[in-house]
Amino acid sequence: MKIGLIGATGFIGRHVARELQARGHSVRAFGRRHEELDRLGFPRSVTIRPRAFDWSAHLGGLDAVVIATGALGGADMIKAHEELPRQVAEAAAGAGIRHLVLVSAIGASLDAPTAFLRTKAEGERAVLGQDRLGWMVLRPSLVYGPGGSSMDFLAALAAFPIRPRIASAPIRPILVDDLAAAIADILESEETLPATVDAVGPGPIVLDDYVDALGRWLGVTPRLVVRLPLSFIVRAASFLRLPLVNEDMATMLANGADGDPEALSRLTRTRPSDLGQGLARHPATPAERRMAALAPWLEGLWLSLGLFWIASGLTALANMESGRVLLAEASIGGRLASAIVLGGGLFDVALGLLTLVRRYRRMAAIAEVLTVLLYTALATLIVPSAWADPLGQLMKNIPIVMATFLLIQLPKR
Repeated sequence: MKIGLIGATGFIGRHVARELQARGHSVRAFGRRHEELDRLGFPRSVTIRPRAFDWSAHLGGLDAVVIATGALGGADMIKAHEELPRQVAEAAAGAGIRHLVLVSAIGASLDAPTAFLRTKAEGERAVLGQDRLGWMVLRPSLVYGPGGSSMDFLAALAAFPIRPRIASAPIRPILVDDLAAAIADILESEETLPATVDAVGPGPIVLDDYVDALGRWLGVTPRLVVRLPLSFIVRAASFLRLPLVNEDMATMLANGADGDPEALSRLTRTRPSDLGQGLARHPATPAERRMAALAPWLEGLWLSLGLFWIASGLTALANMESGRVLLAEASIGGRLASAIVLGGGLFDVALGLLTLVRRYRRMAAIAEVLTVLLYTALATLIVPSAWADPLGQLMKNIPIVMATFLLIQLPKR
């Protein structure tokens, strides 16, 4: 079959694409980032333009469509969960697409406690409102597997020296490989499809069990176990600006993600693995162990770097006379010296603030490295004796530059 896969560069989309291609289907991949589509090597791909994208022009000739888009907050969530499914459903109906699968989420309803689930329900209504045979909604529980954002977050908790104990309602995690296989089975099926189907793993567990299983997967044991509210953990993660962590995520994890474990097996040939079996199919790599151990500390390093630059700038502004005295040694005085000290202090504060904004922090870090190198060069020319300072005024710049280089080199995700 010729299958359009919308959200092909996402966690679920990548695995669905791999499964469909392994079964000999032709995949037309849709994604927002052209470079990511190219990196994943899709032979046929379409970059979704943010405005006025003509879906009708790109869905022609397809036998089926899978919508696997998702976001956890802001305007992107409304676009991914509501607007895009509605636009695709209307265009797919006009193009006569036989099969369409929308990957939603278990618990989606118009009166759900989170915006994530409410917007998912709006997307479901747009798809099912077309009233087409062969179109359906798949509602997965917590989807896990290497590269999954929720799994990365919980793996970081598992690797943390202090293991939090978290109360939650039952969840039935499903391995992303099993979800992808089930989607492929549904597209290949000639049976009458139900409107919605739960996609969950076989056994109910609580979040503590999940984190413990991830600890065993990583080969780590906690040094200290404490019971903490999930809301506290999520707020701390949000404070560290960990991606895809917010109050909606906390609410959904606390409320659980349970469903009918037999629903998927009745509809498809797929028999979902339990959590232990699923993790065993993807043994943790050394890189995954390192990233799980480092993730919270790296985010803490970003935070401390931003605060360092803000404090540095404020200190300069509060002690302008010291700066003018230093510049006087280079025969720079008067208004020019005051302007340099004032400008430098404000610049440092601005860099620190930008470092605290995820969107701009890499750019800010590059500017910080260049600034430290410039400050160091000027200080060496003006006061070369600073290198011998017992408090290490200039020597401290070396680890600061190295740590900042490390952050710059980290993957964007």
